[in-house]
Amino acid sequence: MKKLHQITAVVAILCLAVSFGAARQEKSDGKIVFVDKKCGGCHSVEAAGIVKKSASTSKQGPPDLSTVGTSVDSAFIAKFLKKDTTLNGKKHLIRFNGSQEDFTALIQWLTSLKAPADTMKK
Repeated sequence: MKKLHQITAVVAILCLAVSFGAARQEKSDGKIVFVDKKCGGCHSVEAAGIVKKSASTSKQGPPDLSTVGTSVDSAFIAKFLKKDTTLNGKKHLIRFNGSQEDFTALIQWLTSLKAPADTMKK
């Protein structure tokens, strides 16, 4: 009986370790960071199935980022989100304020966005 309790305890610990690892992996997913930081309040990423929340009809509003990786590199995106550089004479409205891990994941994800909307949805 004691052996059964030990085996059960080991299995429970392993399950917790696996779920903790999965949670950390999810946290560093750039798409999850984009959603969690509410970037979709202004921006859409139609290629990833993210539609912006605001009902702005302005043609000068924030762009869809589905192909942002084809026009700028990760260094530019990082500087722009930290408000260290401008795009068309304007700085990003909101400075990124998350962890470095989340920032890196977001930059990598945004840089990877190069496909048309119909080929990337998940």
